Amino acid sequence: MRILVVEDLLVMRRLIVNTLKSVGYEDLLQASNGEEALELIINPDSKIEFVLSDWIMPVMDGITLVKFIRANPETKDLPVIMLTSINEKDSIIEAVKYRINDYVIKPFTPKILQSKIDSVLTRLKYNLAPQLGTNGQ
Repeated sequence: MRILVVEDLLVMRRLIVNTLKSVGYEDLLQASNGEEALELIINPDSKIEFVLSDWIMPVMDGITLVKFIRANPETKDLPVIMLTSINEKDSIIEAVKYRINDYVIKPFTPKILQSKIDSVLTRLKYNLAPQLGTNGQ
């Protein structure tokens, strides 16, 4: 599965990539903001199958990226997990509004990230609704 990691901080992006590699994901692409990510997502050669995106980034934030993803008929069902330090009720409501599949509160462990990805893939396979609001820690 090809995963796109979108994170503006290089150190955090490397941490996420290394975390994904530690749990078995090897086919990874990277972007430093939503605009770069969107270019990769709409490029048919990229074949992105899953997006892990930071929420707060310069140029284009994660929510704006998700709005574009959901508005495009070819990417509208692309699974997205938002990685964020935000853990507020209003943010969770906003995430639901834009059909984010799940979110992970920073900091997180490899086990939590793998669990969230597995959970999203399982829900999509069985066409189940997202279960936002818990971090699994």
